[in-house]
Amino acid sequence: MLLVSLVVFKWDDLVKMTLNECGDFLAGAMAPVAFLWLIVGYSLQRYELRQNTAALVEQSKFLEASARAAKVQSTMSIIKP
Repeated sequence: MLLVSLVVFKWDDLVKMTLNECGDFLAGAMAPVAFLWLIVGYSLQRYELRQNTAALVEQSKFLEASARAAKVQSTMSIIKP
C-alpha cells in the first residue's frame, strides 16, 4: 500500500531515479515484508516441530506397549507347551 502510494504521488521522482537508486528504494520498501516472512516461517517451523515431537512421543508409547505385549506373548508360549 505504501509502495503504491509512493509510486502514484512521486512518479516524477521515480522516473528520474537511476537503477541503483531504484534498487535501493525497492530493497528498503521490501525489507519489512522479508523480515515478517522470516518471523512467520520461524513460527511455523516451531509449531511443526512441536507437533512432530508430540507424534514421536505417542509413537514411542505405542512401541513400548507393543514390545511389552510381545514379551508377554513370548513368555506365555514358553510356559505353555
